[in-house]
Amino acid sequence: MSSLAKKILGILVFGLLWGIIEIFLGEFLFSNEVMFSSAILSLIALGILFFARKLIVFPHTGFLLGIIAAVLKTGVMGPSNHIWAIILFGLYFDLMYDIIADEVLTYLGNALAIFSIFVLITISMALLKIGLWGADFLNKVFNYTILNGLPASFLGALLKKFK
Repeated sequence: MSSLAKKILGILVFGLLWGIIEIFLGEFLFSNEVMFSSAILSLIALGILFFARKLIVFPHTGFLLGIIAAVLKTGVMGPSNHIWAIILFGLYFDLMYDIIADEVLTYLGNALAIFSIFVLITISMALLKIGLWGADFLNKVFNYTILNGLPASFLGALLKKFK
């Protein structure tokens, strides 16, 4: 198998894994109203993204994983607003990773870099007025960015240490 074929296969496997987790674990967490559901899913996504970027040296790996996960979730559960957040998560992860990959940042610096992903997703969703992001913006900012984004960012910063 060629090097490119291995990279494509790796991207498919990690993207499908992320999508399956979003479908099954996400449905379980949200239907049972588990606190920090988004943080749990985001932390798992960060783990998959960090691991995939370490194993697969290919441009835009995170973005491609996000697209695959979103397509799988849409195919199984139908369209939803969350699909855009998954795609944006992969895209903004790539941007963050490319900026800090070779930097030796403090733990707080890594956490803030990861937190920027949540801030950028919130701003993008609001600007695009996807779902309730335009109408219920302050509630979404608190719930997604602060309540779930901060814990996932600080725990995600630990993942970067293992890269």
